[in-house]
Amino acid sequence: GELWRRQRPAWAQAMTGGGLAILYLAIFAAFSLYELIDPVPAFAIFALITAGAGIQTLRHESVAVAVLGIVGGFATPLMLQDNLPEAGLLLAYVLLLDVGVLGLSTRRNWRWFTLLALIGSLADYGLWAAEFNPRDNLLLGQGGITLIFLLFTGVTSVTHILQNRRVEPADYGLMVLNAAAFFGISYGQLWDDFRPWMGGFTVAMAGLYAGLAALAI
Repeated sequence: GELWRRQRPAWAQAMTGGGLAILYLAIFAAFSLYELIDPVPAFAIFALITAGAGIQTLRHESVAVAVLGIVGGFATPLMLQDNLPEAGLLLAYVLLLDVGVLGLSTRRNWRWFTLLALIGSLADYGLWAAEFNPRDNLLLGQGGITLIFLLFTGVTSVTHILQNRRVEPADYGLMVLNAAAFFGISYGQLWDDFRPWMGGFTVAMAGLYAGLAALAI
């Protein structure tokens, strides 16, 4: 793929994407089918492959490589679901992946890429919640979903305001999905222990978006 990147870009992108797919499958087989490596090293190698996919996306300017990288990155916890790493490491992985993906999508102005990242993040958080009961890890769980929410709020709202980008229907969809998911997940996790404070939480959410609206005017 590197050799023919300039002369035959379409063919080079296919080779690069195929190579990344083979790497994902090889590490999955080594970990899950043949038990040649432990969960944490497998997790780290998956993260390196995903980072490599991001670099190749920039070099090849390839949407196909970008999609393969993001799908493989967010599918990593699913592939390791029987032997997930510790709770904090899994959330840190999702957040780091979000930072990388959102940086790439902002640079290329790929709104659909941001949407894929949000869906992938929520799916991975759901897997985390199923494996590590958020009520047993409330600070970690609520902190994780709050950071995910703030990352996507920054990209879908603040970035557009600072860069004066035109807002399109896809942007509104991202903002609504992000806010609704955070609000619903937070209510589910906090209701039993913090029920008297949930009205204030709702007002704080409304205030945040009122402030963003004021900045956008």
